[in-house]
Amino acid sequence: MRRSQFRSTDPGDLREIMDRCEVGQLGIVAADGIPIPVPVNFVWHEGRVVFHGAAAGEKYRVMAEGARVSFSAALHYSLLAPSLLADVSACGTTQFYKSALVRGRGEVLADPLQALAGLESLMRKYVPEGGYEPLSLASDQWGRLLRGTAVFAIQPLQVDVKVYMGQSMTPERRAVVIAALQRRGADLDLDTAREIARYAPPV
Repeated sequence: MRRSQFRSTDPGDLREIMDRCEVGQLGIVAADGIPIPVPVNFVWHEGRVVFHGAAAGEKYRVMAEGARVSFSAALHYSLLAPSLLADVSACGTTQFYKSALVRGRGEVLADPLQALAGLESLMRKYVPEGGYEPLSLASDQWGRLLRGTAVFAIQPLQVDVKVYMGQSMTPERRAVVIAALQRRGADLDLDTAREIARYAPPV
């Protein structure tokens, strides 16, 4: 990785990205040889990326073949624009973020119990308030779902997590940025200021 100072080995960073990010990008190579990104809802379940989709088509073909795939997810924090610091230079524009890149092998979860567990995990992530009928292998609902739906998983071969919260800035610059974000005061700005102070505290 080009900037090792941005690399995170903290499992909490990976978990936060996977829990909070709602849409990730599945990277596959289409039949014509062109790499394509496919946006998917997903969940980090038992150390794998799990998602569902149609039991047919390009995505299904690639995953069923056990091909190598990639997956990326990112959390975007505040954009540091020139106007925030009364700076006329565009070069100072910076996006704070946390991102995860997973390289691995795709698979279709053929075991009904594994597929059910993956779907239940998806539901807990996207519908945490509940209010829906629990899935059951014995239910008609489950049978209807399985007829046209596949549950996929990516078994990671490598996971890279990057966090940029101003680590490359001088402590003095970070202090100025934190103060400016706090003055602007949007919820995202305040979150970003806290994260900058946590990852790269000013002197």
